[in-house]
Amino acid sequence: MAGPAADEDLMPTHLLARRMIETALLGLLAAALFFALFPGADLAASHLFGDAAGFPIAHDPPWIALRYAFIATSDGAILGLALVLIRNLLKPASPLLTNAEIGFALLAYTLGPGLVANGIFKTFWGRARPREIVEFGGHHLFSSPLLPSHECLSNCSFVSGEGSAVTCVALIAVLLLWPRCGWRGRLAVVTAASLYAAFGSILRIAFGGHFLSDIIFAALLMGVVVPAIYLGVLHVSGGQRVDGATTARQRRRARPLPAVR
Repeated sequence: MAGPAADEDLMPTHLLARRMIETALLGLLAAALFFALFPGADLAASHLFGDAAGFPIAHDPPWIALRYAFIATSDGAILGLALVLIRNLLKPASPLLTNAEIGFALLAYTLGPGLVANGIFKTFWGRARPREIVEFGGHHLFSSPLLPSHECLSNCSFVSGEGSAVTCVALIAVLLLWPRCGWRGRLAVVTAASLYAAFGSILRIAFGGHFLSDIIFAALLMGVVVPAIYLGVLHVSGGQRVDGATTARQRRRARPLPAVR
């Protein structure tokens, strides 16, 4: 990692967060249009991994272990941040992450995967999972991601909870590490976070747990929720940080002018 971002940074974190929100909102519109025009895309993607006999990967121990590794890393990262916050509160020091930054991460994970994905969509949208529908040996009917259904009563398919979790953690990592990296470090962080979120999400299609649209909409929703919480918790008007961390340019501006003799 290349150290703190240069003073002439053209993409401060608050601007990055706003770009994330704008991109995700456009993505939601594009995804809705795509699945309205190509409703068979979900079934086609799931047929790459399974058929009427089921999804073979879902019963393969190495793949099962890999799935739980993704769950452990996403939940474990948030648990680790919670422990760091407790330590900071009990024994103030000079932490790598400020309490406000950790608070943002905990709030984003609670409201993103916790409330938006699992508490709202998975509870009320009523979409059956791929392994539960007739095309893959189940008894329920396929339903569009664009309208609520009654094919599932609880813990339903839309949107992906695990996809939301890995995407949320990836976005948190990007937003927290972005101001601490040079451009090469940023490229490495964004690449690693993207691969982590993509692979963890696609794995849910391979297991028959979610459709393509479930993971796409989950990622895009997190792309709105997580940066919005970042802006709300860590930034006020003009992009000034409220957690005590300022850029080198802000520190220079804050220095008093030398007295005129």
